[in-house]
Amino acid sequence: MKIAVANFDDVAVGFEPIVSGDYEAKCTACEAKVGKPSVANPEGFKYIGWEFTIAGPNFVGRKLFDNTGYVSEKALPFLKKMVVGCGVEFDNTGFSTEDCLGKDVNLVIGQQMNDRQQIENTIDKITPA
Repeated sequence: MKIAVANFDDVAVGFEPIVSGDYEAKCTACEAKVGKPSVANPEGFKYIGWEFTIAGPNFVGRKLFDNTGYVSEKALPFLKKMVVGCGVEFDNTGFSTEDCLGKDVNLVIGQQMNDRQQIENTIDKITPA
């Protein structure tokens, strides 16, 4: 089926990366997810999908996404960085993703080259605001 579109000529694809630096943001999503099953992970990769919305000083309203595993011992330091960075309490029973939602944070955003040779943003540091 053909979809009528007025004009694709002026439509930009993707975003310019956020300039590296310090930003104020809010955790606008924190959700447990499961990826597609694979040979290495027959039940699917279990991870937390994070979304932060930039509040300033620049790029206001832009979204920044990250994923952190929560099953592998190797992934736990990255998960801890995010949870502690949101200012959320946790113990040996875990933490609640709902407690992260709406938390104001300070982000140090960096950049790296991805597998497709495109610059993507990274969350280098996160602390409670």
